[in-house]
Amino acid sequence: MQIRKRLMDENKIIPAYDRYEIINCIRECQELKYKALISFLYLTGCRIGEVVKFKVKSELIGFPIMKKQVEKYKDDEYRIYNVRVLKQKKKKKRTIPIILKERERFFWDVFESYLNSIEDPDTKLWDYTRQWVHHVLQRVGLFPHLLRHSRVTHLVRDYNYDVTQLKKFIGWSRADTADVYTHLRVDDLSEMMRKG
Repeated sequence: MQIRKRLMDENKIIPAYDRYEIINCIRECQELKYKALISFLYLTGCRIGEVVKFKVKSELIGFPIMKKQVEKYKDDEYRIYNVRVLKQKKKKKRTIPIILKERERFFWDVFESYLNSIEDPDTKLWDYTRQWVHHVLQRVGLFPHLLRHSRVTHLVRDYNYDVTQLKKFIGWSRADTADVYTHLRVDDLSEMMRKG
């Protein structure tokens, strides 16, 4: 949590990292499964508890992502099916599309390398607890919500996602959450106007 506290003290908000900053952190990892985990958390904007196990009243529960949940949908698109939305009281699940664009290519290639190293479709991709993932991320200078904030900001900045699209992609129940997660700079606004 020291990384989050330092960033909050410096910025008063959780900032969004540029892709190259996240890529540099991923390159610091030694093991492919950790690189793939960080790449997956970024690509999907998932919370840790939506990807691995966590404790509730000393009982390990959760819905770890399994290989069989990741499927090729079209030539340039993969989908991750049945991803649990952690903060929804009903056991809501969502499908997350990943379009293979140049911006996401590094992250996808890392994740796909790990995915291809697993044979059994029922294998849990990361059979860890939330605490372990926090530890892995902290070692390379990241924390989970930094990846989530960054992904949301990139979806708005680069793909012009509106609030409705963000809600569907991330699994939010309320539109005002987008204000907390999206961090656009003046340069981002002018670039978006040029693209539009």
